[in-house]
Order: sequence, then structure tokens, then C-alpha cells
Amino acid sequence: MKYIIRKILSFIIWYSPSKKLSDIILWPIAKRFFQNYEEVVKIRYDIPMKVYGDMEDMVNKSLLFYSDYKSLSWEPITAKFVEKIVAQKKCILVAGAHIGYYPLIIAHSNKFSTVYAFEPNPINFKRLCDNVRFLENVHTENCALGDKKGRQVMYFDFGQSSFIDTKRVHNGQGLVNIDTIDNFFEGKEIIPDLMILDAEGYERNILAGGINTLKINYPDIIFEINKEIGTSKDELCLFLTELGYKITLIDDNCGRFVNAFARK
Repeated sequence: MKYIIRKILSFIIWYSPSKKLSDIILWPIAKRFFQNYEEVVKIRYDIPMKVYGDMEDMVNKSLLFYSDYKSLSWEPITAKFVEKIVAQKKCILVAGAHIGYYPLIIAHSNKFSTVYAFEPNPINFKRLCDNVRFLENVHTENCALGDKKGRQVMYFDFGQSSFIDTKRVHNGQGLVNIDTIDNFFEGKEIIPDLMILDAEGYERNILAGGINTLKINYPDIIFEINKEIGTSKDELCLFLTELGYKITLIDDNCGRFVNAFARK
């Protein structure tokens, strides 16, 4: 029954001439009705992914209600860019892998790549593992990345868990493990030639913890710049440009944050 209702709401939301209708009427209905709901959707014609009825989580919300009508409906410009750029990559790091959107895109776009997916939120990590369980080239790590190894309190949120207390209504908090890029890849045969960072304002710390890896391999970096929390856009970009990177903004119309691409 919920599946039929989801299909009907998706049709109405997608074809509605008024975004206000969705915001005022349909999303509140979906929020109440789809609690504890899960469904496998096709985020791309050949990529199944289990998503959830967490309406506070923009990733789940977008994929659940838009995937019937649009391929790669979450951050479509960035996602399509990732599809293309991973073709020549051997090792990809995804920090803030959430429930597996980018790891799935990468693993299906380049079956010969090795993907390391880091996700500290225990609920999201369980969902991530479920979504990539059949992919031998995806390795999941239940920890955060930062500028030093240890443990730290994380504020769990719906798709936006962060070390920074944003004063939003949280879905709990707890101690999580933190590793650094340099420490994690020390002694490994391959190190990242692409990094995708979505850490709700903690991107600068992640890069600081991988400074040696950056200087050795100069991986391409796709990263989020959060306009509300964490390091400012100018500070983050300055850190990378001083290492010799060039920055290009990716306009994905994401509201409070933007994505960017850094290449040596």
C-alpha cells in the first residue's frame, strides 16, 4: 500500500506546477506516512539502491521521490561528473559516504577501481554496508576522517551528522572513531587518486590529516563547502591553492552548500 502511495506522490511532486504545493502539503504528508519505510529504487538504470523514508534527509527524500523520473536525482551535476572522472581512477576515497550513493555510482562506473567508503554514523553505516554488500571493490570503514586519530563526539542528524553542533534537532549523539588519511593509507600499495568529501564543515580537517598523501599523489578532490558551518569557502580554497590546486565550483543548486572540484 505504501509503495502505491509513494508512486502517486512521486507523480504529483514531479509534475506539480507549484513547488509550494509540495513544500506545504505533500512533504508533510510524506513525512508522517513514510516513517520506517524502505524501498529499493534505481538511482541509475543499472544501479539498485535501498533508500529510506527519512524526510529530514535530503538524499533519501530526493532518491525516494525523484528516481522514477530522473537518473541520479541527488546532486545530478556532481554525480554525472563523478561518473566520467572515475573512469581513469584506481583508488577513490569517499568521506561521509552516507548510505552509499557515491560508492555505488563509482563501483558501477569503474568495476576495476578500489573504493574506500568512510561513514561514522552507525545507522547510516549499517545502511551503507547493506547497499554495497555485493560489491567486492568497495571497502567500508565505520569511522570519520580528521586531522588526528582518536575519538570525538558527533552530533547525529538526518543525513547531516557533524562534529559541529548546529543547534538543529539532532537524532542523538555519540563518540565515534576518527582516523587520518595519512595514517590509514600508510603502507598500503595504492593511495587515492580521487577524494570525495562530504563532512558537514569538517573538510578542512580531513585534508589537514592527509597533507602527506596530498603532496605525494595530488589526488583530484570533489568537496562540499557548507555556507553555514565549518571552514569558510575562502579558507578552504586557500588551503588547497597553496598546495598548488586549482578550484572550480560545481553549481548543483544545493542551497546552503556548494560542491567544488580541485585539481593540480
